Amino acid sequence: MLSHNLQEMQDIGKEIKEKGIFEVPTLIRYAEENNYLKETRKALDGLARKYELKEEGENSVVKITDYDKNAEQKLVASLLYPHGHLSYPEVMEKVEGMGKKEREKVIEESLRRREKFDAPLREFEHIYYTFEILVDYGAFRDIQRHRMCTQSNQNVTVVHGYDMPPEILEAGLEDKFKKAAESSAVAFGKLYKEFPDEAQYVVPLCFRKRVLITWNLRELFHFISLRSGKKGHASYRRIAQECWRQLNEIHPLFAKYIAVDMEETDASWAATLENKDFYYNPFAARKKK
Repeated sequence: MLSHNLQEMQDIGKEIKEKGIFEVPTLIRYAEENNYLKETRKALDGLARKYELKEEGENSVVKITDYDKNAEQKLVASLLYPHGHLSYPEVMEKVEGMGKKEREKVIEESLRRREKFDAPLREFEHIYYTFEILVDYGAFRDIQRHRMCTQSNQNVTVVHGYDMPPEILEAGLEDKFKKAAESSAVAFGKLYKEFPDEAQYVVPLCFRKRVLITWNLRELFHFISLRSGKKGHASYRRIAQECWRQLNEIHPLFAKYIAVDMEETDASWAATLENKDFYYNPFAARKKK
């Protein structure tokens, strides 16, 4: 926090250190502004501009960008490894000699006794999936809370447009909503020229941002089960549902054991993803004119 670009974050970091030094002095005594973090961020940001990475890109809501191609064999070997005395390469060699039905049996045995609040075994953490997610900033704040993962966040922006909740349409407030969102986008554009980090403060939670998340399979079980449930907000429910759909496409053997709620969210909400009136980028609109 002491090395953050925003003064607000630096001030909070200083206050935490001032208060904490009396309780845990040996743990935070050497926490200082870090030149490596500050200068490296600046250098990478400059390179992103050089290679034109600041432009508007495609609008896929959820996409698996990378995953364990050998996940099934790797998981089976990881599950059996603690129960023997062979080295991991030796266990993997035996697993690769198994038939598909045999491997499925091992995975079934590791999961079939689970009850509602049982997490899968820790060995599921050896398998990873990297997702890119484009989501409204409000829903992102809930998704971000799943810390058993690696997150790489892009800054808050207006270039990906915004979502309009169906309740706004039902209340007859569509025009007011659009006006407020577009006014914020104009303010963002003016501030961004000189204050790109501070400009994020004027962006409403309805605007979308990108995040790259690498989850292990154990945490993915938890995320999909929790966030696809009916008690969740429609905005992140559809993200969790789409994560399950894409996992099911590549590894149906794993997906079938996840307690996912695939009941459709409000149809009018889903329709906003396809309707360009509701998925609106003010900057792009001005360029077209």
